[in-house]
Amino acid sequence: MRLTIAIEGEDAATTVAPNTNMQAMTTTIEQWPIGNLVLYARNPRKNDAVVDRMCSSIREFGFKIPVLARSDGEVVDGHLRLKAARKLSSWRVATQLRFR
Repeated sequence: MRLTIAIEGEDAATTVAPNTNMQAMTTTIEQWPIGNLVLYARNPRKNDAVVDRMCSSIREFGFKIPVLARSDGEVVDGHLRLKAARKLSSWRVATQLRFR
């Protein structure tokens, strides 16, 4: 079994072998408008104090890990990255859709 990750807008795709007996699936990373993403209201992490540090990291290294979201835009993972992107006045972020 192979896991294929295709990044929209680029020709390259990465294929890796997972450790479990999963069926092959394709994951696409898209650029989503920041206004379409909604923070999960019951997120247990209270990390507003470190948003500035995440902003510094994004400025220095770029936006390396996409936000994981449901197809309706609800964020599953990446709340801190999304808060930092909003503070940096980004208008779109890399988003990996799951749970379609």
